[in-house]
Amino acid sequence: MTGKRTLGEVGRKAKLALTTKAGFKSAIEVKHSDFAPSSYGFIWSNAHMDPSPPSERTWTWFHYFAVWYSYNFTSGAWAAASSLLSLNVNWWQAVLACAVGSLISGVAVSLNSRQSARYHIGFPTLQRVSFGLYGSLFPVFSRAVVCIFGDAWYKMPNTLPLSSTITTRKFVACIIVWIGSYPAMFLKIHKMRIFWTLKALIIPPITIGFFIYCMVVGSKGAVSYAATPKQLTGSELGWAFMYCVQAIIGSFSPLIASNPDIARYAARPSATGWPQLVTITFWKTVVCIIGIFGTNAIAYKYGQMYWNMWDICDVILTENWSGGVRFAIFLFAILMAVSEQIKNLSANLISFGADSASLLPKYININRGMILGLTVGFVIQPWHILATAKAYLTFLTGYSLFLGAIPAIAVTDYVFRRGNIDVVSLYTANRDYWYWKGWNWKAYAAYIMAIWPVCPGFAYQFSKSSSVSQGWVHLYQMGWLFAALTGAFTYVVLSSLFRDSAMYEARKFPWESYAQNQQELLDKEPATSTVLEGSSESVLDHAGEPEKKSSEKSPGAVTTV
Repeated sequence: MTGKRTLGEVGRKAKLALTTKAGFKSAIEVKHSDFAPSSYGFIWSNAHMDPSPPSERTWTWFHYFAVWYSYNFTSGAWAAASSLLSLNVNWWQAVLACAVGSLISGVAVSLNSRQSARYHIGFPTLQRVSFGLYGSLFPVFSRAVVCIFGDAWYKMPNTLPLSSTITTRKFVACIIVWIGSYPAMFLKIHKMRIFWTLKALIIPPITIGFFIYCMVVGSKGAVSYAATPKQLTGSELGWAFMYCVQAIIGSFSPLIASNPDIARYAARPSATGWPQLVTITFWKTVVCIIGIFGTNAIAYKYGQMYWNMWDICDVILTENWSGGVRFAIFLFAILMAVSEQIKNLSANLISFGADSASLLPKYININRGMILGLTVGFVIQPWHILATAKAYLTFLTGYSLFLGAIPAIAVTDYVFRRGNIDVVSLYTANRDYWYWKGWNWKAYAAYIMAIWPVCPGFAYQFSKSSSVSQGWVHLYQMGWLFAALTGAFTYVVLSSLFRDSAMYEARKFPWESYAQNQQELLDKEPATSTVLEGSSESVLDHAGEPEKKSSEKSPGAVTTV
């Protein structure tokens, strides 16, 4: 009876949506917020952007371990490491760069998780603290742009031109995988943890098995073939090594910025600390090592460097067209393709969904945004990025330049205000994070100071103009590290010189005492139905109206809830 009633309700709503204006409006609007009033012509939230209620805080340390453990065992991690060999570094230099880059990535992910694990808010809402309510739209938009970015089958003729950098066979495969990804877009984020748990159990063993096969067929070349055609020395080697470190961080930079979107579901803040740091640092380094050695072994066997795991599969099939090998590659490819789509959820789609919900909260929730992101991601033809190893490295380092400063500013702001965030102000105009008409110019100045020096070197990767000095190129090779450190330093200086009253009020109180005093508000489960429209007073009444913060506070006190 319940199923019939549900289907009948769906049918009734569908009929109203297609036949009446009010029904259509109701169908396209998403579940409203319990926190956010509509003010200044802008709707600040919906149910997916409110702090995650206790019923959704289901992620333990094991789930964060599973995310990063399984994430590292992907074709992208293999390719990021093996492509470093195109920079004329030898195997041990590439391995060392991977270890350094992995450690920095692990530290950055852990630091950028704390505020979301404590206050249970995602990336778009978190940016309001440092950039302002309106100002947060730029980092949200920036991240959304980055996130988008048998015999009969084998003998399928290629009808696409060489300039497309993809064959008809591979294009059809992309369409199949793309369409098959849509069902997962309808699941709630806090319930997706099962994907990473299963991936952590299945994918690492088959990746290691693939590596063992590479080592068996070309064991003598695992190290010896890594001798580079031009051995670098001195400053050339130093900058090449720095570029390798930057490439590894670049492969992780979207996740460094986006981790608040899954850290908000932590059962307790400690679940996002050491489990992420240790898992990322150790297992990413391990996968980099097997990617470098496996690629070298195959190159020794077949006389050509195949840095992409899929190209290795292709050459194995070309050289070993037997039934057993075909079945093994088919099974491996299917499992790895599913693994890539699970990785795509955490790296791109959840982030794009959250950003879309922030930009248009009345009509888009996280799930609808994920569907939009998956659609746009195919339209932009991402296979061009994988055409060559150097194109892939340019992509990895390029987008990380524009993301590095954003989490750096957010973490710096959180530490500077001693971890004290007023939750109601995140969703209400003319309060703590309103700054100047909703914009914090200091965060924008810090961001600009962080990225402009690396832009000439980035442009040089495409133009190769002789007018660009090597100094600009070297700044580009430092990329994410330069942007993150410069953004953080500039933000601290500006915040010290041009004091914000709410920030310095927060600094008077103990570390994260605001969170403790707002626990009742943060632990409130969402109402069954809410009304977003209307005055701020009516909405705040519904959520439990907070009193205005007085200029004088007793120690440890924050907004009364």
